Amino acid sequence: MPNRCTPHAVMPNERKCDDAGGHGSPVRRTRSGSSMLRTVTMTAMVHLQFATLRASTLAHATSKPRTSAMPVPPDVLAALQKMDSATLANAIEPFKVRDRTTGYANAELACQFPQAAPMVGYAVTCVGDTTMPGDSRPSGVAQLVDLVDAAPKPAVIVIQAAGHEQARMCYLGDMFTATMSKLGAVGVVTNGNCRDRSGIMRRTPGFHLFSRGWVVSHGYGVYYNFNTTVTVAGLTIEPGDLLHGDESGVLKVPTDIAEGAVATGKKLLAFEEEYFQFLESDQFDMEEMKRRFAPP
Repeated sequence: MPNRCTPHAVMPNERKCDDAGGHGSPVRRTRSGSSMLRTVTMTAMVHLQFATLRASTLAHATSKPRTSAMPVPPDVLAALQKMDSATLANAIEPFKVRDRTTGYANAELACQFPQAAPMVGYAVTCVGDTTMPGDSRPSGVAQLVDLVDAAPKPAVIVIQAAGHEQARMCYLGDMFTATMSKLGAVGVVTNGNCRDRSGIMRRTPGFHLFSRGWVVSHGYGVYYNFNTTVTVAGLTIEPGDLLHGDESGVLKVPTDIAEGAVATGKKLLAFEEEYFQFLESDQFDMEEMKRRFAPP
């Protein structure tokens, strides 16, 4: 029978054979002592680098809260909560800190309680899965509780849905929102689902939920990859990012221009009010309307 050899991934210059005599055992070519020493040294270095990277990754994913954002003064946070998200999105544009097509979530997210005042808070991030059949992984709830408790306030919990059936994933109900509200969270942003709508409205009025929708069961909930970069509804979010949301959706607010954005937003609101009055006034004119209506 012909000798059939396949590459062996363990060592260079080595072949693995499945012929009748070899039974898949390694067949080494003759090498010099210095070549063997270099190979062993390189292999050891690779294993060491992998171990170091793995340890670093694990430490990063379970570390204490980190923030990519500069702290925003309380009076600025209060002013942001009085401003609608669409106006704030417009107010950020003149600062040219990002492309106009980025920085906000897509329509996959729905504001479940639009009657509440706008949500403003710092992101606490994780990944979640609730639909894996036979799952036995640790829930990670205790870690999430500790992370929210230690995070800058107000906090917004951001859960990226992961798994094979995202349309059925459910990450929270009234017990979850009551607990997280007690710890200083003001909302949750997730491309998964929620449940206990009436219970949440009764126990935590004003708590914001941005999600796909509602399902009846929580499945088997697992939270992991804490404090890492996540993407929810097309919006990439870092731990500590300042988020703003209302009935129009969710956007990120660059903290270094937050105060300036508030001032600009107030000017935009004044301009819009004047424009609406102009539309209803006797001074209405088509050319003037086009001049005012055209984007800057």
